[in-house]
Amino acid sequence: MAGINKVIILGRLGRDPEVRNFQNGGKVVNLRIATSERYKDREGNQQERTEWHSVAIFNDRLGEVAEKYLRKGSEVYVEGQLETRKWQDQSGAAWMTPVSLQGIGRRLRARPSAPAVGMPRNPIWMTKFPSNSGA
Repeated sequence: MAGINKVIILGRLGRDPEVRNFQNGGKVVNLRIATSERYKDREGNQQERTEWHSVAIFNDRLGEVAEKYLRKGSEVYVEGQLETRKWQDQSGAAWMTPVSLQGIGRRLRARPSAPAVGMPRNPIWMTKFPSNSGA
């Protein structure tokens, strides 16, 4: 049986995008996205729980858009897949499972809380993505 590895996150950036360049000329843009959930506890008090998500953008075009337009506090919609990364550190084996955006079909949409200086008010990349419906 084939499986589906798809993640959708709608949240706010906890910090500006972090860009790392590789010696081979490639780069990765890392995002930290917060999602919050509000609920009432047993006593009826309003509570809020925040989850933090790591996103790694390997797609050159999406990385350029994130680097140029996203800032701390921007609301973002991310659609990608989970990819576990393993490595060795001083204490032994380490791993993390960020959401990965690479290749075709990955999406990044943003609605900044306030437009940055020089940023178009409603850039096309924020509102339109190719669809299969032909509309």
